[in-house]
Amino acid sequence: MFFSFTLLSLLITALFGWGAFVIVLLRIDPFTTPLLAVPLLLITLFLACLGTFTLVLSWLGNKLSKISPYPFRTALRQAILLSLFLVVIVLFFCLHVFNFWNLLLTFLVFFLMELSCWPKKRAD
Repeated sequence: MFFSFTLLSLLITALFGWGAFVIVLLRIDPFTTPLLAVPLLLITLFLACLGTFTLVLSWLGNKLSKISPYPFRTALRQAILLSLFLVVIVLFFCLHVFNFWNLLLTFLVFFLMELSCWPKKRAD
């Protein structure tokens, strides 16, 4: 019951996040107010991606995992890292410093952050 309520509220939040992202994208001109438009665009992109990725990852985790139910905290952590990765890549585009090597190094950093959160097996 609690898990389905959480997913429903997360779906509503993701829809509001994508709506806010579209409004910022279409209504705020980055050339007249760059100090407001770019951070608002990145924040709304992060929130929209966070809600969407959390929903998708928790659904995939429940369908594909052998652990029943799939831990929601794991899906949320992975969604936060994936959303931050996308926001950093978009920020690189905005700063005109995006290239393949920046993408590769950024991916490596976020992959190592996720790898450090995996449970460690003890050799008993």
